Amino acid sequence: MLLTTAASESFEKTVIFMIELVTILMDYMRMSNDRSSPVVDFKHPHELRELMGNCLQIHREPQNLEQILDDCKETMKYCVKTG
Repeated sequence: MLLTTAASESFEKTVIFMIELVTILMDYMRMSNDRSSPVVDFKHPHELRELMGNCLQIHREPQNLEQILDDCKETMKYCVKTG
């Protein structure tokens, strides 16, 4: 199957995005299973709103892939590590 140039570029960006996302998830899993790391970095809801304000909002315009990856990292930072 031949892809047009635009489709090929889009495919490449998607592959890079997915690889980076899996890397973020693998890092989270590694940290989650590390017994020396804290189970949770607890913050009160008002603190989280200040720290993660942009991550928690639904935007009318689509976010770029780099912003989505940054939001994923920020979200994982405050998740409970159940490993």
